[in-house]
Amino acid sequence: MSLSTILLGVGIAALVLTILMKSSGDRVKNILLSYIQNFCGGLFIFSGLVKAVDPLGTAYKMQDYFAQFEIHFSFIGGIFAPLSEMAVGIAVFMIVFEIVLGVMLILGTWPKTTSISFFLLVLFFTILTGFTYLTGHIPRDATFFEFNRWYDWKESNMLVTDCGCFGDFIVLKPFVSFMKDVVLMVPAIIFLIFSKKMHQISTTGVRFIIPLVTTLGMIVYCMSNYVWDLPHEDFRPFREGVNIAKQKQAEEDAMANVSILGFKLTNKADGKVVELGPNDYAKMKNYPKAEWNYEQIKSEPTMTPSKISEFEIDDNDNNIADDLLANPDYNFMIVGYKLPYKSKEVSRVINDTIFRTDTIALEEFPDSIHTVQVVDKVNQENKMVKEYTFDANYLKNFKKVSDFTEKAAAENVKSFFVTKFVDRTVTQSLKEQTHFGSPIYMADDILLKTIVRSNPGVVLMKEGLIIKKWHINKLPKFDEIKSLYLK
Repeated sequence: MSLSTILLGVGIAALVLTILMKSSGDRVKNILLSYIQNFCGGLFIFSGLVKAVDPLGTAYKMQDYFAQFEIHFSFIGGIFAPLSEMAVGIAVFMIVFEIVLGVMLILGTWPKTTSISFFLLVLFFTILTGFTYLTGHIPRDATFFEFNRWYDWKESNMLVTDCGCFGDFIVLKPFVSFMKDVVLMVPAIIFLIFSKKMHQISTTGVRFIIPLVTTLGMIVYCMSNYVWDLPHEDFRPFREGVNIAKQKQAEEDAMANVSILGFKLTNKADGKVVELGPNDYAKMKNYPKAEWNYEQIKSEPTMTPSKISEFEIDDNDNNIADDLLANPDYNFMIVGYKLPYKSKEVSRVINDTIFRTDTIALEEFPDSIHTVQVVDKVNQENKMVKEYTFDANYLKNFKKVSDFTEKAAAENVKSFFVTKFVDRTVTQSLKEQTHFGSPIYMADDILLKTIVRSNPGVVLMKEGLIIKKWHINKLPKFDEIKSLYLK
């Protein structure tokens, strides 16, 4: 689905609603203004609902923004790190507020307050999407206010590549997101000026009760999609029914078939741009790399790469993703994008065994001498080692996973755990504390967040096909999974 399709659908719904309002005798003072109210209200409700399906996705997007703000607005101080820790709560608030504001627009609840709120929210979104787009002009080693270092816009410069306006339901290009919000500023200003002429449906009590009930309902709905269970709709690449192996291969083939159309050369001193064809190699000597930046101009791939293209699993610096995806048997991938733990240095008595080489004569070979390693002495010394304490709730959940994989192993169904890159001593400590008997691998934490919205979460696969995913709080008994899916 495209943005134009969404706008068309919301526009038709707003038109029908406006006609019904006018024909039913409700207090429609200006039919055009009422249509704009219904359109903006419907758009906000739709935008909020597709994010309410997956609040963690919005929270992760906010964390990306806070990380960028920390870099570009460092003069503000350390406010963004605490905000990042509260990202989930902020995400739920923003989603619910957007939906309720849409409802209030359609109902005409408190027109002046609603108009001001709508204006401020659209202004906030406009600044956010504008910042996202403009970072394409900024080199990775520069900050937003180093204007003298800005150059031609490049998508690769942006660390936040989309605003998340519609969650993962539809990903908009940064410029499109920005222009959408710029256009929405027009009705936002209209509402401020003509708030007294906005329509109001039904009674004051109804106009208050419906937003209140919507607020409570949306809070519960948002929480149901990450606290108690997985999102009831999955718009991400790693959804059930997707064959990761086949999709990854298709995306890699599409990228391999991209052709080079030419070269774009930018002078490092004055920013002058020169474009050369793919066969203009003889002219390259006139543009030494010491003075010019080279950039290939490529054709568009037949398939847009998704996060599946980045599916890599590390085992001691070896990418074993293809081997895992090729497994012809049922297997469980346990995903945990974050290990919540604290560490401290403690003193431990370490036995240091010293061996010496000795010679012995064997009775069956009396003329030959053999050397053996024997214990000479054992020294005990105090050493400072790291001790890890995991979050109690996480440890409880992981113990649940460990018991589950143990039962699966008894039925010859293998499992493995994938977490973000940490020191191996952390994962070893986790194994010891939970008696987890399966291998532990590592991967990019953003990739793991995309795979499943639970920490930890369980994914059933076979030959790279995602058969089923479970939130840790909804993980059934192994016997139940065996009877339903392992056939």
